[in-house]
Amino acid sequence: MVSKLKKLLGWGAIFSFCLSYGAGAFSQKKSRTDSVVYTSKYPLFSYGMRIGFNLAAYRGVEVKNANTHPGFMGGTSLTIRLNPKWAIQPELLFSQKSASALYIVQEQNDTLGGTILTTVRNDARLNFSTIDLPLLVKYYFASSPQFSAFFSGGAFLSYTLGFSVEGISDVYLEGDLFNAIFGRNTKVLFQSEPIDARRFSFSKFDCGFVVGGGSIYNLGLVRLTFDIRYAMGVPDIDHKPTIIRTGAFICLVGIEF
Repeated sequence: MVSKLKKLLGWGAIFSFCLSYGAGAFSQKKSRTDSVVYTSKYPLFSYGMRIGFNLAAYRGVEVKNANTHPGFMGGTSLTIRLNPKWAIQPELLFSQKSASALYIVQEQNDTLGGTILTTVRNDARLNFSTIDLPLLVKYYFASSPQFSAFFSGGAFLSYTLGFSVEGISDVYLEGDLFNAIFGRNTKVLFQSEPIDARRFSFSKFDCGFVVGGGSIYNLGLVRLTFDIRYAMGVPDIDHKPTIIRTGAFICLVGIEF
């Protein structure tokens, strides 16, 4: 009886060893497989090309009746995958930004005829060509072999390559002298002419914050990406007393390799 029990315990020990060895080997193989699957579907580095449009708008106390106009955007990106949930994505984009608004500037002067208020109404469309350098942090909140979705946020730096302006500039005068002549509070149109771009002086650099999200579809050899974001400029880009800040709604589609 004792000998049979010893044999049974011996075979049990051998079986337990084999089972534990096999489970360990399977676990290591599965870990290696998961690593291979991860690196093949989500490589550490992904190079991409993006194209789309932006709807720019300008903000400021003197900015009235702001309207957006679509502008072209396109460029490249590099996605650095930190882990299955997080990634860093620097981009290099060329942008054409266009927006129209009414810019009102007032100046008050004391003359021999009394106080005169000069109001300049610039009904202008501003067109900028810029190089944008966004740096995004991406969080993947949904992921599968064929599809993933993410939130993104970060900062951008922008450099202006060119600038043009279209529109009409009207100069109005009002004050004590005109009130005495016309017998009532009167605003007189003194001058109306096409806007001279030399009246505007903008900073070459802009910077701010970016927030958005998007999705990625795995097509096999390439991945198709969709990205929607909003970029908000922080500094005042106008060198004149007028305060103007930038903003743009951005939509991009692209491919990643």
